[in-house]
Amino acid sequence: MGRNARRRKDAKLASRTPTPSHDPSRKGAAFGALSQVLGGNGTPPASLFRQSCDDCGSADIAWMTPVELAELVDEGGRSTVAEAVDVFGATAEAWRCNSCGKWGVLGGGGWGGF
Repeated sequence: MGRNARRRKDAKLASRTPTPSHDPSRKGAAFGALSQVLGGNGTPPASLFRQSCDDCGSADIAWMTPVELAELVDEGGRSTVAEAVDVFGATAEAWRCNSCGKWGVLGGGGWGGF
């Protein structure tokens, strides 16, 4: 590209007012936000799927491991948590509503609420 062509192109680009979605200075921010949303393996975190309780509607959801959840539920709940780990795997994520006590487990194979 010749010097004059480059100057015309630069002047044309400089005269444009970028829209937020096309603003080149925001490109890094967009990719940063995407990397925060996606987990290390490229999947969204479980908290995106459960943002409020189905029973009471509260957004006071606590995320934890299934082992931590098993400590908070009754004896029958512990066996159900163990079953969920068998189905969803050791990397499953558990949630519990701090308002009403409903809980569930979310894993690679799907999710369950109890």
